[in-house]
Amino acid sequence: MSSSETLQCVDAALEYARRGFRVLPICPVRGCRSRTCKPGKHPMVGKWQECACSDPTQIRQWFSKWPDAGVGIATGTESKVFVVDVDGQQGEETLLSLMKTHDWNPNTLTATTGRGRHLYFCHPGGKVITRAAIAPGLDVRGDGGLVVAPPSPHVTGAHYQWVDADKPIADAPAWLAKMVTESKVKAAVSFQAQHTSAEDVVIQEGERNAKLLSIAGKLRAAGMGKNEIETQLMSLNNHACKPPLADEEVRGIAHSISKYPPRKSKASLATRRAEGNCLPYFPLYVNEWLADRDLLFMDAEQRGWYLCLVLESWKGAGTLENDTDKLWKLARASSKKTFERKQDAVLSKFEEVTDEDRRPILVNRVMEELWRVQHETWQKKVAAGNASAKRSKQRNEANAEGNPLEPAQAA
Repeated sequence: MSSSETLQCVDAALEYARRGFRVLPICPVRGCRSRTCKPGKHPMVGKWQECACSDPTQIRQWFSKWPDAGVGIATGTESKVFVVDVDGQQGEETLLSLMKTHDWNPNTLTATTGRGRHLYFCHPGGKVITRAAIAPGLDVRGDGGLVVAPPSPHVTGAHYQWVDADKPIADAPAWLAKMVTESKVKAAVSFQAQHTSAEDVVIQEGERNAKLLSIAGKLRAAGMGKNEIETQLMSLNNHACKPPLADEEVRGIAHSISKYPPRKSKASLATRRAEGNCLPYFPLYVNEWLADRDLLFMDAEQRGWYLCLVLESWKGAGTLENDTDKLWKLARASSKKTFERKQDAVLSKFEEVTDEDRRPILVNRVMEELWRVQHETWQKKVAAGNASAKRSKQRNEANAEGNPLEPAQAA
């Protein structure tokens, strides 16, 4: 790959294609006509997971049509790469913590972004799920994901740039490969255990057993088995306990806590909303749906998924649990693999946030607001009905006693 910073995006795209990356044209920073446009961030083509390619002819056609487009790389198994997105100061602090914990330096192909940097790693095989906040300030772009690549412009006025364009893409260390392939809950709790030992936290004699037992309980609640818990506790014991407990004692804690079943977690905000939903009907404004330009970029299958997910989000007052294992079933997709490959366009109208318990959820702001307004209307009708029933009861009681209420009294 050329190290020149003056490469045009089309030249860069062709070079990336020669390296085996699947590339795409990215929306210019001036924006486009899409109602959900995120300037400089989203692909210019629909069904982009299928359209991303390494074909020079197709790439030239794209950039001939959109000469000011940026260039994106589709991450995942076909490009044989995944990317860790280090976002802002929080991401840098988290990365530094992991570097200290694992005595590791990310010596790999790296690009600077408008707010942080992208670290490129060889795909480890298996499933690397694209997801936000795998740790504070760290996102992962894996299977079905996308990153904007140099020399694309950023909305801040800066450009994506390679720190060293000739640097090879490194294999991910074993702990990172595990982190990006395990479940979200396990990854979060595992990071918390590692982070405790990485911030120069000292667990003094007299506190060691209680602290390790507490962390072991959290790891077990996240679904970890005995061996995984033991590995985490051993690392924490060696780094943070002063003096460390004997290995046999740490193994005893892991063995003891693993006898308990994983704790059933509290229902997420989306689930709680769905259980308390008093609005079973869904207002479908046909003209608005038919005029929605974003639906034009979806194929028939994606439009069907989108409608199913919007209907499901209505049950949760505009929210869904951000869990691919559940989403593809809620969308009535034929297979999880197909859904993951084509989900980005379908989920473009949903915002990734966390609830009060820091669990990832998806929010459709239009549905959330519409549900809120209709729920308030429903509450007013219920209140009016209760007041009317109360007045009727008072009138009936008064008539039974032979002392009918005057209209003013009844009101």
